[in-house]
Amino acid sequence: MDIVYSMRSTDEQNFSHSAAGREVNKTLEISGDYRTIQQLVTEKIRNAILSGLFKPNERLNQTELAAKFNVSRIPTREALRILEAEGLVTYFPHRGAVVSMMSPEEIEEVYEIRIVLEASAAQRAVKRMTDAQIQQVRRIQEKMVKAKDVDAWIGLNDLLHQSIYKPSGWSRLVSVIEMLRNLTTPYVRAYVADRSDRQGADGEHAEIVAALEARDGVALKAVLRRHLAHSCQAVLSHLQNRKEGGSSSEEKSGTAPKRA
Repeated sequence: MDIVYSMRSTDEQNFSHSAAGREVNKTLEISGDYRTIQQLVTEKIRNAILSGLFKPNERLNQTELAAKFNVSRIPTREALRILEAEGLVTYFPHRGAVVSMMSPEEIEEVYEIRIVLEASAAQRAVKRMTDAQIQQVRRIQEKMVKAKDVDAWIGLNDLLHQSIYKPSGWSRLVSVIEMLRNLTTPYVRAYVADRSDRQGADGEHAEIVAALEARDGVALKAVLRRHLAHSCQAVLSHLQNRKEGGSSSEEKSGTAPKRA
């Protein structure tokens, strides 16, 4: 697959790591100092992973990426190392960098951590949010219900959760939450590809906003924990269905591995 990207200004270094700021462009021309180039390459590769352009377990050839970005291998290599630290890239001996692929157990672990951290951030934030900030969350939630495109829905979903957690004032907590959410975004994207699969989440988002508007921290924490638990189970069920579907196809075609 030939993929070439575009970078039009150094302002893109401020793009969010979330789906709300993701954009895969057709051409790439990076200019600026070394640090800026490294940041932009990191952002582009991260966005390609989160948008599903680079799939789990797909090899990320450093030389090919550098050529596509029209940059040297040094910022590309360091970008991959940064993404490795974030958990989005894994290095294997003799194979190099690949897009990380989590097992069901690892996905469940990340969600359990997210439940604790996101509930804590939301409960702290609701005490500090202005009426205008809550109204903004409501507008985002209403846009999500109307969104037909999965990319738009994913972007709004990240923006909604960010808009709830950021007013907590704990920037480190918000950063950790964002990193953990990024790890599960490719899997969430897969299961909400069908609009009907987004309806349950839309209903829970409405409950979350209602708790915000009532400034009910206890109710907010409860519905958020339930929402994330449902998301986890939906992701795991989707992965299991895909696995069973793949096994069934292999058996029908005669390509399934022999079992002793």
